[in-house]
Amino acid sequence: MAMPLAELLAVQALGLRLLCGPDTVEVGWAHSSDLADPTPFLEPGNLLLTTGTQFPDDAPQHSYDAYVGRLAALGVAAVGFGTEVVRSGTPEQLIAACTAHGLPLIEVPFRTPFLAVVRRIADAQAAQDHARDLWTLEAQRSLSLAALSRDRIAAVLDELAHRLSAAVVLLDLHGEPMSVHGRRTLSTGDAAAVRREARRLLQRRLRSGAALEVARGVVNLQTLGRRDELRGVLAVATEARPDTAATAVITSAVALAEFAVEDAARQQESALTLNAELLELATSGALDAARRVLSVAGRRLPEAPLRVLQTRFGSVSEPGELEHALSVRAGAGQVVLATRWRDVFVAIVEDRAADGAAELLALRHPPVVLSRPVGWTGVGAALREGLEELDRGRTGSPIIELGSGPLLGLLSREDVGAAAERRLAPLLGDPDARELRRAVEAWLSHNAAWEPAARELGIHRHTLKAHVRRAGALLGLDLDRFEAKAELWALLQAA
Repeated sequence: MAMPLAELLAVQALGLRLLCGPDTVEVGWAHSSDLADPTPFLEPGNLLLTTGTQFPDDAPQHSYDAYVGRLAALGVAAVGFGTEVVRSGTPEQLIAACTAHGLPLIEVPFRTPFLAVVRRIADAQAAQDHARDLWTLEAQRSLSLAALSRDRIAAVLDELAHRLSAAVVLLDLHGEPMSVHGRRTLSTGDAAAVRREARRLLQRRLRSGAALEVARGVVNLQTLGRRDELRGVLAVATEARPDTAATAVITSAVALAEFAVEDAARQQESALTLNAELLELATSGALDAARRVLSVAGRRLPEAPLRVLQTRFGSVSEPGELEHALSVRAGAGQVVLATRWRDVFVAIVEDRAADGAAELLALRHPPVVLSRPVGWTGVGAALREGLEELDRGRTGSPIIELGSGPLLGLLSREDVGAAAERRLAPLLGDPDARELRRAVEAWLSHNAAWEPAARELGIHRHTLKAHVRRAGALLGLDLDRFEAKAELWALLQAA
């Protein structure tokens, strides 16, 4: 806490007068001394009060210059000269020396005790301390209220960033950013330094913190979670090192965020369990039932075309972390259904969001297998194909995209897609187009086997055969022939 010199000069009862130097400096405390060299007993930011007994009447100018030079080198804020004690007025040599060094010099009249100056600075600091305490209490109250909101982690961190004018980053257990809060932003270099430090803290598997000096200020990092079960790291970047009040607010935010993260982990585990059941419903033909369940929770299933992402995970808590990271990315209107399936983590996303989701997972747990675009009826086959690819244990690329070779990749071209839609127009224009398309997609995904496809759709195999024959008739394809099946599969993939 410091008092602006201009504010001290404005106290009329003290009668202080600025003789030279700026009044924009800040005074941390006042100390009186008539020693020839008082610097061992001073601190930077002090106001030195003196009556001048250290200067003989015949002291040369260089004595004053050396005296002021020592004060300026230490970082003394200003000098106050008490008049009429030893001599009348302020020595011209002292004024000249302070002017030369740019050190503010104030004249203290005989009627003003040095103690009155000290008391005025102490009162100002006490008022600042009180105001800071009130600020701390108000900030902690706001954080507590934010923790009661629906999206409490984001709300708490948004409020923390606002109160400290800071950049706040929540990093997951891999040291990758999950969310960023506040108007301040970290430079690319500072953000990379924060990620490295977060990973160092996480690798220790202990509750710990660190203060990291970066190009644009200081970043305080604190792990979240219990020993050997860390959930991530909270990083708070400020322009200057936080004072006691700011540190207290950060500590409160860490406690609230830690509680919210632990609660979110429990919710994520429940969500993974629910999503596993929904995935079972959707891939077994009960797609409408899955949609109804999600609608009750205000959610929806991803819409075809879909991409299936799969990766293996290490710790028990990791699927929840991956699901949360994808959910945060999905905040921009994307939809994701993520869960455990067998011994892998599975995420089903809409095709437009697939690249971003794959990159996010690959940063945390490579390799990631990315399926070709499929409908819900093709998800089961995509899951099996992806699991086979993971079992092969290929290394190299962090993202393995299936069906993306030179030939099959041509099916994703816009001109091929448009041509496929024209060729499929008789089928797509039929009143029962949706039912017929689901039927042929399921049938083809099961290698044209009637029984498993019918089970997936929840219909009798004779009904499925009727749907397939009707689709073939609409398109002029004899679906008993392999070439016709291959053509229909390619048309559906391209469209």
